[in-house]
Amino acid sequence: NSKNPLYLYAIFEMVIGVYAVLTPEIFKLIQSVYVGISVDMPVESDVLSFVRVVLGAGALLFPTILMGATLPVMFKFLSLQGVQSRTAISNLYSANVVGAALGSLAAGYVVLPALGRNGSTYIAAVLSLLIALYAIERLKRLGGRINDAAPTVADTTQDEIHLPEA
Repeated sequence: NSKNPLYLYAIFEMVIGVYAVLTPEIFKLIQSVYVGISVDMPVESDVLSFVRVVLGAGALLFPTILMGATLPVMFKFLSLQGVQSRTAISNLYSANVVGAALGSLAAGYVVLPALGRNGSTYIAAVLSLLIALYAIERLKRLGGRINDAAPTVADTTQDEIHLPEA
């Protein structure tokens, strides 16, 4: 229920980007914790399986929640902009789903083999940070209303928010 969901979106993207930069170090930490726990345990131990799940989920839970929150926050921003068309919102949702599917394919078959795990992670970080900067720039163009009520349709045009007319 942010007064300015675009600002919240920018913060989420920024935190996601910073977390992605830190991910290789987080994985090293997880590995050392796991090695410390598993020293005297058999590899097939149920306890180690549980530890692997907890460590992996713990490392990914925070950024995953933020990523999942970005689309609803963007929907909120658009509705405050006066975009009430279900078609516009459904087009954004469809683009998000298709982008996620194509991005997964590209990551698995092109980006990861070409850049490796860390290189791919850093590219994702840069993209998130660029998206955050773009959102901040949009805020400036909308009058910089970071703490005020969100801008309305009267403050912008359909071309500025880049949505198809419904």
